[in-house]
Amino acid sequence: MELSKIGVSLKEGCNIEGAELAIGFLKRDIDFNESIGINPNLLIQEKPYNLSAVCDINHRLQGIITQCINQGSFPLVYGGDHALAIGSISPWIKPNFGLIWIDAHGDCNTDVSSLTQRIHGMPLAVLMGHGHPELVKLIKHKLLASQILQIGIRSLDLKEKELMDAWGVNYLTMEEIRTMSMPELLKIVSTFTQTHDHIHISFDCDSMDPSIIKGVNTPAKGGFKLDEIIRLLESILASQKVDSMDIVEYNPIKDDGQTHAFILRLSQMLEAYTHHR
Repeated sequence: MELSKIGVSLKEGCNIEGAELAIGFLKRDIDFNESIGINPNLLIQEKPYNLSAVCDINHRLQGIITQCINQGSFPLVYGGDHALAIGSISPWIKPNFGLIWIDAHGDCNTDVSSLTQRIHGMPLAVLMGHGHPELVKLIKHKLLASQILQIGIRSLDLKEKELMDAWGVNYLTMEEIRTMSMPELLKIVSTFTQTHDHIHISFDCDSMDPSIIKGVNTPAKGGFKLDEIIRLLESILASQKVDSMDIVEYNPIKDDGQTHAFILRLSQMLEAYTHHR
C-alpha cells in the first residue's frame, strides 16, 4: 500500500502561535506528497474563531483524502491543530468504520458549549453532527458514538463531558488507564478494532506526557510515556485494519527537539506498516 504524506499548515483552529509552522519544520525530514495551508483572505472576525478559513481548508482536505481513498493509498495527515480532523476523517465515515482518538482532550465542544470558541476543541462533535451549521455542513455521513473509542482523556470542560456522556461517546481517561495493566488496555482496544473493518487513528501529540513531549499547543500533565504509546500503536496496527491516520497539534516553537524526533519515529512506523500491507 502506498503511503501518502499530507501536510496541513493550520493554527487557526486554536489561534496558538507556532502551530502553523509544524509542516515547515517537518519538511526538513519528511517528503510530503501534498501540503495545504489556510486562505488568508477568509480570515475575518467571527465566532467560532476563523470559521470560514477552517471550513475552507477542511473542504480542500476532504478532496485530497477522497482521492487517496479512490487510489487505495494510506493518507497520513500531519498538522498543527486538530481542527483538520473534520476533513481528514469525514470522507471515511461509513457503517463499518471505527475511529480511535488518542488525545488528552475530548474535542467534543460545540460553538454553544465552548468557552474559548476554538474549533480545535470541536472536531469530534462536528463529525457526529453537532455544532455550528457551517461546520456540520461539511459532513456527508455522521459518525455514530458507537464508532468512537477515545483513549488518554484527562482534560474535559464540564459541559463538554455532559455532552459526551449524553451522546454515548466511549472514552478511557488516563485515570482509568492507570488502574489497569497494559494487556488489559490492549484487550479493550483489540475488542474495538475487531468490531470494525476500517480504522482511522487520530493521534494528538498532547496525549503524551509533557515532561517528555513538549512541542504541543495545549499540554496536559499525566500523559502517556514513550514505551506505552508505541506498544499501543503497534497493537492497533497489528490488526491490519488501519487505513488512515492523523498526527496533530505539533508546535515546533515549544519543542526541545524530542517532539520532532517522536513524530519521525511514528512516521517510520507507518512506513513499515504500509510497506507490508
